[in-house]
Amino acid sequence: MRILSIGCDDWRLVDAKKKLEVWANIKAIYDIGDAAFKWFMTTSGIKWKEFKAVLKEKYFDETLTDEELMARNGERVNLDDWNYLINFWRSDESKAREERAKACRAKSQLLHTSGSVSHACASHNLGEELGRPARRDEVFVKTHIRKNWGTFKAGSTKN
Repeated sequence: MRILSIGCDDWRLVDAKKKLEVWANIKAIYDIGDAAFKWFMTTSGIKWKEFKAVLKEKYFDETLTDEELMARNGERVNLDDWNYLINFWRSDESKAREERAKACRAKSQLLHTSGSVSHACASHNLGEELGRPARRDEVFVKTHIRKNWGTFKAGSTKN
């Protein structure tokens, strides 16, 4: 059953009633309290956006015609949403967003080094190592410094 449409360019514009319907469905399946609502909505927005990114990466090709792209539609996406996404990805607005995002990522100098380990898991693991809850600054250092950092000498040009 499809409740949420991906035919929208911003999570904040998705119908609030539909988001609450998803929350109600999750609560009916899992034992989850209302205290998790904010986390759930934030995480849902991230997953919603990531799903669209995966669709674009796997199925969208700028060189194909609209008809060819419609034929590539995955079974998880209805045709109206897929058509919306194709038109959006071809739009000047989408291309401008993409260029801005590339420029921002190119400027980023603080890359995390924790791989697939989330910051929450890194914080938990560090807390267990320390025998107390880890502070935010300690988690930042742990997730942004290479493990072999200490093997380099000051002024060294070797990688």
